Amino acid sequence: MVKTNKVGQFIQDARLRAGFPKQEALAQALHCTGQYIHLLETGKTIPSVRTSAKIQTVLRIDANKLIVLVIDFKVNQKIQALMRECEDCGIQLSRYANRDISRHLLEAVREQNGGVSQKTL
Repeated sequence: MVKTNKVGQFIQDARLRAGFPKQEALAQALHCTGQYIHLLETGKTIPSVRTSAKIQTVLRIDANKLIVLVIDFKVNQKIQALMRECEDCGIQLSRYANRDISRHLLEAVREQNGGVSQKTL
């Protein structure tokens, strides 16, 4: 499972590699606030797929790496919620269910033209 700090660290590393030494510079390029970039990089919030696509374009990130990280995080959030719902109903799932479901979903995403097509965003 991808943790928000992994997504945030990825964004921060990509920002620095792309020549944006300050969060405010990236914020200006994305037409958002420096506070929002700070929240992303510290893992306090996760970007939408649409915002991830914009970040990828501005930071020149190849192969939809950020979008795959974001989708993985969001899929795992949903899976955890569904697993809690099953437990609340007395349904016992395999301890590997989360991993197996997540792996299948990510494989499906990666098979789509090598990742998520930005045209579908």
